Amino acid sequence: MQFHSSACRRRVKALLCCAASLALGSLAGCKRSESGAAASAPAAALRPLNLVAVTIDTLRPDHLHCYGYPKIETPALDGIAQAGVLFENAVTPTPLTPPSHASIFT
Repeated sequence: MQFHSSACRRRVKALLCCAASLALGSLAGCKRSESGAAASAPAAALRPLNLVAVTIDTLRPDHLHCYGYPKIETPALDGIAQAGVLFENAVTPTPLTPPSHASIFT
């Protein structure tokens, strides 16, 4: 892969740093306790994680059926929204995707 400008290289580096930070941050919460009764419990006693984070870049929520837009059908997203949690109000520290994703997972 060849990069033609230093701006492109900086963007790729920033994206890779963001992805690495997200990966390391998500792994930090997966550490198993080594003390007390939890250390003697079998591995089957651990509960599976029950989280699906759906993020879509440059999609307005007011153009999704689950937010009331009647002109398009989004059955997969509608099903997730109906069975899970649908956020009706969200704030981002910046309108850029990589830092916004980093703030979601920290």
